[in-house]
Amino acid sequence: MKKLVLGCVCLLLLGGDVKKGVVGEQGKVTAVRHGAEVEVVVEGVDGWRLNVKYPPRLKMGDGKWGVDDMKWRGCEDGKADAGVWRVSTTADSGVVKAVFCNSVSCSAPVSGAFSVK
Repeated sequence: MKKLVLGCVCLLLLGGDVKKGVVGEQGKVTAVRHGAEVEVVVEGVDGWRLNVKYPPRLKMGDGKWGVDDMKWRGCEDGKADAGVWRVSTTADSGVVKAVFCNSVSCSAPVSGAFSVK
């Protein structure tokens, strides 16, 4: 499987109830197809940011991507505004795993399912 990375990406997620495009109560995921590639962006909401010390993960179809395959956006003090993967895949949905932090605490790892637009 060929991997292509552009932009910034951070993702880490675990079980529980999973809503499309939502990562726990702390984040959201968007995925847009660009030909044979999909750009997946995970970002915090309402003051939450991605924890860069907990390795993010992305799974789409048979492919799995991690922190080495992504880019961070707005990264400082061990937190990032967003993480972005740009990957070659024919899959139309996937799951991300991420940890989010605010100014006083960090979440447990949470999972979020998403569909490609």
